[in-house]
Amino acid sequence: MKQPKVYVMNLNKVMLVSLIDYGKQGIKVIGDTNLYRLDETVLLQNTGFKDKNGNYIFNGDILEYQGNKHCINKLLVEKDVEQEFYYLTNNGNYVIRLMNMHEYLVIGNIYENKDLLED
Repeated sequence: MKQPKVYVMNLNKVMLVSLIDYGKQGIKVIGDTNLYRLDETVLLQNTGFKDKNGNYIFNGDILEYQGNKHCINKLLVEKDVEQEFYYLTNNGNYVIRLMNMHEYLVIGNIYENKDLLED
């Protein structure tokens, strides 16, 4: 399994997962001894793709793409649960299936940086 991240709602923070404890219905994060309840978190899956800086891309990430020197696009990574693939949206509209993202840059995520999608 690729390293997942988790959004902890009461901390308003995305962190790397160290342990998912289904018995206790909680998640532990790296650098913290607390067990966060599953219903207080959102699990962010690693897509397996990397941006132009070599950073892994997760569902919920906001990517930036500069089509030309005057046009910068900000796109949201989402997952099609039924068909098991990731895709990019702009204002809720499908743009492209997530594949080779070497021209894109992760600039934030929908949980901590939702304002990045507002123009």
